Amino acid sequence: MQDTRLETLFDRFRRRGDVAALGEVFDATAPELLRVAMALVREPAEADDLLQQTFLTAIERAERYDAERRLV
Repeated sequence: MQDTRLETLFDRFRRRGDVAALGEVFDATAPELLRVAMALVREPAEADDLLQQTFLTAIERAERYDAERRLV
């Protein structure tokens, strides 16, 4: 999925609370983010925790999202 599509989906979540759009963002980005997390911590459970924390932070700070910047 193209980054611009992800940004559009995240913005839809931010503006309308569209959890299906957020789900699409998660599905598209989670594998890559999990690989990054694994490189940082090496333990699968810790990497999963980092991934979850990343999305929780994105949800909590969605109102601060700058659509002029790349989401990923």
